[in-house]
Amino acid sequence: MKKLLLLLALSSLSLPVFAYKDGTYVGSGQGKGGKTKVQVVVTEGKISSVKILRHADTEAIMAGPAMELPPEMIKKNTWDVNDIGGATESSRGIKEAVKNALSKAE
Repeated sequence: MKKLLLLLALSSLSLPVFAYKDGTYVGSGQGKGGKTKVQVVVTEGKISSVKILRHADTEAIMAGPAMELPPEMIKKNTWDVNDIGGATESSRGIKEAVKNALSKAE
């Protein structure tokens, strides 16, 4: 009986769900070498695409964040994901750009 009550209590808890307005949004943020510009597509209230349009960082430094951050943002439906080690400033440029784009979708 205690287990059933615990399960019922836990099932009633809800984590915050970010629902955005559908559309295509552009934002920019400060990366290591300058501005990073992204395009974010929202479909059915969720991030469906994050594309880096332009950046001023070296390709070697940007490679990790550019590959790893967009899928993580789509999966978690937020810009607020972990930075990529060794490319913190580039990661933060992408995250800031996505955050700015999504602010237009709220």
